[in-house]
Amino acid sequence: MRTIDLTTTSAATVRRAVAETCGHTLPHGFLAQWLGKGIGGLTFTDPADTNSEHPYKANMAFFTAGMGIYFRNRFANRLILLHSDEVRNIEVTRQQEVICPFPFSVYSLLRKSGMTHDKAAPYLMPKEIISHHDSVCTVFIPESFITLHMTETQPQKLLKAMHLAGLSEKIKTNLPSPKIQLPVS
Repeated sequence: MRTIDLTTTSAATVRRAVAETCGHTLPHGFLAQWLGKGIGGLTFTDPADTNSEHPYKANMAFFTAGMGIYFRNRFANRLILLHSDEVRNIEVTRQQEVICPFPFSVYSLLRKSGMTHDKAAPYLMPKEIISHHDSVCTVFIPESFITLHMTETQPQKLLKAMHLAGLSEKIKTNLPSPKIQLPVS
């Protein structure tokens, strides 16, 4: 594991460190290739930070021989590089959600047309959601782990990127379908 402070390190030094530790960047679509930051929409709260008012926004980038996790908030900007051998396993989990969709809501219409729950879930109205839980990605390394909450990204998007990066054998998922509660008449 290698940690780089991006506020004080030049871009050329960062590129050299990435190439030495993890190889070259894997493209995951035009925009991700252009920006070079991989999959975004993740949040990290430092367990050692007593003031958790400023969580880190996080991005995961995948390389030919590993992965990088970019962390940024108002006070810090860091990159953690993990070689593939250092990653023990990756768990993508979510607690079961409970929803009560209305018969003619946008969510119900999208589900009837064949869309998956994860893609249709943003169209749930607040009254239809009984309990909501964000998905969590936990990366286990030899002596610790990093827990990232998927606040603005879908688990399938992250899993697809991990499969393309060759991390398939290290992934464990537990993403139960939502429990549908019928409306009380």
